[in-house]
Amino acid sequence: MSEEKILKCIVTIADALENLGDVGAELKKLVGEVTVNQPQPIPQLDPNQLESLPWKTYKNKEPCKPGEAGWIMRDTQGAEALADLIEKQANDVKVQIGSHRYKTRFSGDKHQFIGRAPIKETKS
Repeated sequence: MSEEKILKCIVTIADALENLGDVGAELKKLVGEVTVNQPQPIPQLDPNQLESLPWKTYKNKEPCKPGEAGWIMRDTQGAEALADLIEKQANDVKVQIGSHRYKTRFSGDKHQFIGRAPIKETKS
């Protein structure tokens, strides 16, 4: 179900709750809180551009190979859109772009690092 359809359903439910009096008002308040806490839509970021950033390995801080887990500083040139995306998402939301999953939270004392991990193939 698309996000738009889900939001329309929530609005429909909220309208229906108005007919339930006090119980409906409490439920409507909860529904409103759910819509406020929804993650922001994910902008289209180019996976090839993100792959070309100077990612470093966790183990020895050497340049990452394609598809390898790693990290970059959030102020790295070219990482601005990814850092902006991470700031707008709810905590611990995983964002998949291309063949990597990016942590939607910053690490480090000053939240200066962005981490990435390759997506693990699931066996069917």
